[in-house]
Amino acid sequence: MTSPSAVQIKNLLDTTSQCLNNLKNQEIPVEYWDQIIIYTLVQKLDVDTHTAWEEDSYKENSDKLSTWEELKTFLETKYRTLEMVNPTTKKEQTTIKAKSFHSTSPEEKTDKSPTKSCSMCNAEHPLFHCKEFSKLQPQERNEFIKKNRLCFNCLTSGHSVKKCRNRMSCRRCNRRHHTLLHQPNSGQSDNMKMNQCQIEVVPKKKADSDNPEVALTTHFVSERSTVLLATALVQVTGEDGHNTELRALVDQGSQANFISERAAQLLKAKRTRIKGTITGVGAAQTTVNHVIRVELCSTCQSNFQLSINAYVMPTRLTSHLPSERFNGSTNTWPHLKGLTLADPSFNSPGRVDMLLGVEVCAQILKAEIIKGPPGSPCAQNTSLGWILFGRIQAQTSENSILVMHHKLDIDELLKSMWEVETDTQGRLSKEEEDCERIYEDTYTRNSEGRYIVKLPFKTNNPQAPHGNTKEGALSRLCHLERRLMKSEDLKREYTKAINEYKEMKHMEEVPSAESNKPAVYLPHHAVVKKESETTK
Repeated sequence: MTSPSAVQIKNLLDTTSQCLNNLKNQEIPVEYWDQIIIYTLVQKLDVDTHTAWEEDSYKENSDKLSTWEELKTFLETKYRTLEMVNPTTKKEQTTIKAKSFHSTSPEEKTDKSPTKSCSMCNAEHPLFHCKEFSKLQPQERNEFIKKNRLCFNCLTSGHSVKKCRNRMSCRRCNRRHHTLLHQPNSGQSDNMKMNQCQIEVVPKKKADSDNPEVALTTHFVSERSTVLLATALVQVTGEDGHNTELRALVDQGSQANFISERAAQLLKAKRTRIKGTITGVGAAQTTVNHVIRVELCSTCQSNFQLSINAYVMPTRLTSHLPSERFNGSTNTWPHLKGLTLADPSFNSPGRVDMLLGVEVCAQILKAEIIKGPPGSPCAQNTSLGWILFGRIQAQTSENSILVMHHKLDIDELLKSMWEVETDTQGRLSKEEEDCERIYEDTYTRNSEGRYIVKLPFKTNNPQAPHGNTKEGALSRLCHLERRLMKSEDLKREYTKAINEYKEMKHMEEVPSAESNKPAVYLPHHAVVKKESETTK
């Protein structure tokens, strides 16, 4: 696969399933081949799909390996999502066009011979799958990466970590380096505390465009397994009436609401296009392209309803919360007895499909708050039920920190667009080169300072002598006349505009001697903009 494509994923799945079925028919025990099948298929995936699979298959504190059925389910979900977001046309089913970005070092450019994937043992596998590399200590791995001038994030050559396109980051500290290169900081306490909150929302003023640009930041930090984040079960309804129950994270540190791609698909909600780049910790970037309008309803309070905008995240909002199951309930802590919880399964790891920002918090929070003894959660009453949060006493196997940071950086997006527009050397197509040549050869400037240039026709004979454009233009003219007969005001303004064109010599009448010559006829009609103050 060269890019995330529903067609390519489906072809990969169909081919693999067909091969496995053929082997089963030969009574070969392929049910024990899961790891071989997964390894083979993962090598065929593009970078984005491979990254998404690694994130999806990561199991904290578990030695259980992923199965073929899990990978199959993941790929099926992925291609169905891509089909919904980017419907495949018939043309795409036969020809898949993808852009490929490749960086090479000077040595690679001159050496045309095939190179080995692994920089340590020269075998045909990535460096992070190399057994020799895995046996080294973290400090030795870092020295090896420096010595061979490899990327600290993806462990490949040809670029630095600042220019790495891989969205993965360290699973232990979320910084921009590979997990194999993570070095624990002995100077920090095991019970490291993190109390950060950085929120910023800067919406762009909407001009005459249906695609507003937005800048959003949401940042929350917690210690996994020791700090309980406030979650709630909510009923969410889209504009088309489809509804579902979602688990939401109540985050007062966010000025925007987010919803996962999975939940947006379930709701079948109508989407509004936006443009934005999300920059996370370590400058990892992704994009947000849609916002939806949904209704929030409480599972505890029947008369509560709230309309909100939620930005659709193409990736998961966060990992499962809490990170692992712990013993705790309303019976465990006496101060919680009798409370109707917003999330009865607060002590069990579960998927989070929605993030409710400060706008929603201001609407749902109530005055009642109950503080328990040290090592127990606090409870606050809301329109969604009682939410629980705070540090709790729970047995954990390791101290790790979860960091989530979303930022839509419009400045960086504009910079990238500017670089694409200005850096055209070596990227022009044949037609673009012809346009540049025609402009250079034919442009002049008159005494009024206006530039005059020949139109860049694709063919040598732009008059299209065999075209049937006259009949089409006459048909449109008759339609226009019927329209003008129904509206005197439109007829008066249209006639006034045409006469103005003639007076300013923006157009001229074709001489009778040339009326029968081959030509291209363009239909003309009125475009009315009543809200305009000058030219309606």
